[in-house]
Amino acid sequence: MTGSARGGGSGNAAGRDFLRVTNPSTGILDLKTVPLAGSDVSNYKTAQSSVAAYVPDFNTRVAQTNTCLASMCEPGLGLTNPVKVDDQGGMVYVADFAADRPNVVDYADIAGKTVKMDRAGGYKPSAGAPLVVRVAAGTTDLGQLRFEGWSAQADAQQSLARYILLDLSAVSGDVTINGLELGAIWAPNANLNFNSGITTNGQWFAKNVTTAGGGEIHHHTFGGKLPCGDESTVPGDPKIGTTVAVNGSAAKGLPLTGGTVIDMVGYKGLTPGKTYTLAGEVHTARVGTATGITATASFTRENTSGTTAVTFTITADQVAEYAGQDLVVFEYLTLDGVSVAEHTDPTDQGQAFTVADEVVPAGPGDAQRSFSSRNVGALSGHAPTVRKTSGIRIAPLLRDWSQTVR
Repeated sequence: MTGSARGGGSGNAAGRDFLRVTNPSTGILDLKTVPLAGSDVSNYKTAQSSVAAYVPDFNTRVAQTNTCLASMCEPGLGLTNPVKVDDQGGMVYVADFAADRPNVVDYADIAGKTVKMDRAGGYKPSAGAPLVVRVAAGTTDLGQLRFEGWSAQADAQQSLARYILLDLSAVSGDVTINGLELGAIWAPNANLNFNSGITTNGQWFAKNVTTAGGGEIHHHTFGGKLPCGDESTVPGDPKIGTTVAVNGSAAKGLPLTGGTVIDMVGYKGLTPGKTYTLAGEVHTARVGTATGITATASFTRENTSGTTAVTFTITADQVAEYAGQDLVVFEYLTLDGVSVAEHTDPTDQGQAFTVADEVVPAGPGDAQRSFSSRNVGALSGHAPTVRKTSGIRIAPLLRDWSQTVR
């Protein structure tokens, strides 16, 4: 599909420039000027007022995806491979890449530095071994990933954008994108401000996107396989690791009015075809005293590793006595009533969340704003609001739309 500037038109559009979009297989679409007054725009309205409205349980699925990205990096599970980074001043050497799982590196370790590939063993991101760049909370700028030999200027290298993911799940607030050439961005709690003369290639999922500058945004659907599902069918030593999230709060804060807490449990070494049960219990942090708040989930997998969610629906009465305190989730995995594995560390921050110490009243329209302001971007233009969502392949939020992430 191509677009070109045209002249002509008729009526109110006569003599004016307009855009002609051409699809060789189906014809052309002329986008001409039409006066707003008296026009019938009913055929151009969307059925819903926001992208989020098209996705059932949007906030819950975003929280599940955030915890999935965190739990897949849980030490001991072996679902991802931490890249070795040797910092030598203005450049860093990277090594020890895996060819069969995601390779993970922290953005802070490579930001603004030339990344030397001499020790990388010829690694390039692929569907089975994508590169995940974890971006820490508080980050306000994203620049170029300076991996030697990876250039979006060469057509052959643009395909790498499909297998690089910048994980901003821990980031909120404004983030300026300037110089980034390659990679998808997952930033459901951040406002991405693209203000660059450098064209970027990738797929963006963000709370809001605004664009400026002379650079273009080229859409390349993320195609990397993330271990939020299966890898092996051979059971091993069962292990679990968990990461908790609070629905609607990037800071994992539970209001005194109650809410939903989602514990994403990563597991490995299970027996395919068996039905396992996870029993979650909320305890006080550090001391580990049981609160009596519980939830369970049963699941059957065809493979030995993956993730599943345990969802706690917590009432105001249940959290009242824990105002201002940190709570932590314990998880117990059983098969036919027999204990298989557990994760019960009262000091683990990944399993912890905080109860508010006062009720914060919502302002007019807050619920609507927190829901409808989430927009997906960008495709290939500079429109600052609603973006096309189809084809995104980050699980589990988008599992219904694609089978790429397993």
